[in-house]
Amino acid sequence: MKFIELPQTLKQKVENLYILKGDDSFVIDSAIKHINNACGNEMPDFNKSFFDNENFSATKIQESINMLPFGNDRKFILIKQIEKISDS
Repeated sequence: MKFIELPQTLKQKVENLYILKGDDSFVIDSAIKHINNACGNEMPDFNKSFFDNENFSATKIQESINMLPFGNDRKFILIKQIEKISDS
């Protein structure tokens, strides 16, 4: 899907997974904002998780995925620029 199609597509349906790839960080960051907004902003402390090289592990992401959303029907989990994956 092209970035220009994303806002309209999100109005119809939010998919379970989006993989964003490219060299233009502005477009990727804009797409992340669109997806985040489409997921809703209810209870952001409980329904949003961010992982990068500093705080990522397979265990943490599994726990975040398995935790049910609170006060909303969706969760937003962002995994950004992971170079290595640890088990713990």
